[in-house]
Amino acid sequence: MAVKPAQKIVKKVVVIEEALLISMANNQAFTKEFKFLAAIQRLGNAQAKGCSSCGGRGKSAGVTQHSQAFQNAKQNIVGMGAEQKKKLKKMLNTEKIRVSIKQGNRIVQTTF
Repeated sequence: MAVKPAQKIVKKVVVIEEALLISMANNQAFTKEFKFLAAIQRLGNAQAKGCSSCGGRGKSAGVTQHSQAFQNAKQNIVGMGAEQKKKLKKMLNTEKIRVSIKQGNRIVQTTF
């Protein structure tokens, strides 16, 4: 009786969220291919150091910078060319990618 080779499990849809972006930014394979992830990596390094003993000083500026870094990364993903999107899908082992970006008072979802 012949044994079938193991089939590669492919996810249907991967949703790009902060946790995934952080994971991607900490993975050298992703940062090498997608340079915009370096901003998230730097943000993580800056937060690890802290800004004061209580962590309260400059907190609202840090939150804005944090949110903006993730929004920029999501916009970069949506704005990538077809070949780069195809490469990202392959690296994430998925058929489709969904990205939600806040534009003004609404959330715009893009799936490719």
